[in-house]
Amino acid sequence: MNPVCTIAFALIACLGDSNTAPLGVPGNKGAPSWCELMERDTQNCAWGAATAADIGNPFGTPNGHRQLEAADARTAVIAFGTNGLGFAMRSPETVVADILELQHEADDLGFVAYVATVPPRRDGLDIGEAETTNAILATRIEPDRLIDFYSGMEQHLRPDGIHFRPAGQMLRAERALAVVPEPSAWLAGLAALLVLGVLRRNA
Repeated sequence: MNPVCTIAFALIACLGDSNTAPLGVPGNKGAPSWCELMERDTQNCAWGAATAADIGNPFGTPNGHRQLEAADARTAVIAFGTNGLGFAMRSPETVVADILELQHEADDLGFVAYVATVPPRRDGLDIGEAETTNAILATRIEPDRLIDFYSGMEQHLRPDGIHFRPAGQMLRAERALAVVPEPSAWLAGLAALLVLGVLRRNA
């Protein structure tokens, strides 16, 4: 049994905080997250109050690096930022650096790593830092690796101003599906690489 992720292995690993965490994990608000709603072969490694970086989380939940270490998949979707900007009080520039470090680690481990933008926060503590963070991410992440979890999402926030209602989670799932390729595309790409390798050996 995987102590961090929902199942032992899958095609897609979802890394994140309470807005990604699966049912039964502290922080989940009693509804399926976008990871499950993708209806693909997903492994959910997210936990409530998690941050991308190891900052000595006072809640003791696995940070992004621990989630990545536990993940066993071909692809990783990285969805952090709310807690980094929130209780951790890290600057947008630092949160971007945390996310990029995690993405680079995922790439080094052989994952195809995608990054989600930071969702809106309307709990009275938001001072526009999510927008600033996302603007920086847009300059540092390739467009075909960036998933929009911010635009048009404010209307789907729960009364706490942080977490999303089911409609918001469904919209997040649709946006992830629009960016992350179907498994058949992965297999086709793998087959192409194998054929290329054979051709090079025989050249």
